[in-house]
Amino acid sequence: MKKYIVIVISLILCFALGLWLYTYCTTPDNDLSQESLGDVSVNQPFKEIGNDFEIDPKIQLEGKSFYHAKDSKGLVIRKDNKHDRITAIVLFKDNHVYTSRDITIGSAKQEVIDAYGDTYKKSILPKQQTQFHYKDKEDHVGMKFIFKGDKVTRIELFEE
Repeated sequence: MKKYIVIVISLILCFALGLWLYTYCTTPDNDLSQESLGDVSVNQPFKEIGNDFEIDPKIQLEGKSFYHAKDSKGLVIRKDNKHDRITAIVLFKDNHVYTSRDITIGSAKQEVIDAYGDTYKKSILPKQQTQFHYKDKEDHVGMKFIFKGDKVTRIELFEE
């Protein structure tokens, strides 16, 4: 009986490892090492941009703080409190903030593909939205563009 349990557990672990390896190998790789939203980038020390942002008391998560830009309510950052660095940036509503490759809210899908390439993972989201997920495996950075129709409605840059 013990022998069968060990075999079943081993098969489950092999299957899980194979599934993870398949997902990792089939996700396209992109260079996002120099990527930013406005003047903010992932892993940047918070003290470099702290004066331009104010804490958002509505969002609370243990070990993290969320801030929105003083001059743009559509730009939100997540800070790791322990290391005092930025771990995620989200842009919505504000079309005056651009990625480092000149994409903003309202940009067309084709503009995103021209700037970032066609090596993304596409997902279908609720409310007739689609998502392009670009991933930099070497630097552990991800970037998502959410579209409603043909236009960008949200941009996320985050550590993975």
